[in-house]
Amino acid sequence: MPRSLCRSAPLAALAAAVLALAGCGSGGTGVVAGKVTVNGKPLKKGLITFSSEVGNRDAFSAAIKDGLYKTGEIPCGLAKVTVYPAQIDPSEVTEDLKGSGDRVPTAKVKPRERPHSEVPPKYGNTDTSGLTYTVKKGENEYSVDLTP
Repeated sequence: MPRSLCRSAPLAALAAAVLALAGCGSGGTGVVAGKVTVNGKPLKKGLITFSSEVGNRDAFSAAIKDGLYKTGEIPCGLAKVTVYPAQIDPSEVTEDLKGSGDRVPTAKVKPRERPHSEVPPKYGNTDTSGLTYTVKKGENEYSVDLTP
């Protein structure tokens, strides 16, 4: 191999590694915290879910209390966001979701019927919510006001 190619090979490998690590916001994880309001008023209780569009395309949820929430670690990249109103008593929540510390109902718990939800139904479906967020490495802030 010519001497000039031998010297440039390590540089090319280094450049490729730097580009791979830089990525386009992919790789690593981030935590998202923020406020959820409905027509300007904090959502008393609910669940916000970030459905990752990267990797295994897993969903990551966090409880909303008095409008505030904070997720566990979420893969960096685009996520579709849904918001669900609270439909169960917190004392009935017994199962840990993906080890994140967030608690979710077990299959034995049946949601209670509610005559009216303060969250418009479109926000409970990834196809109709219209909400997306790109998670970045580290701490993220995402607040949203839900309107009919």
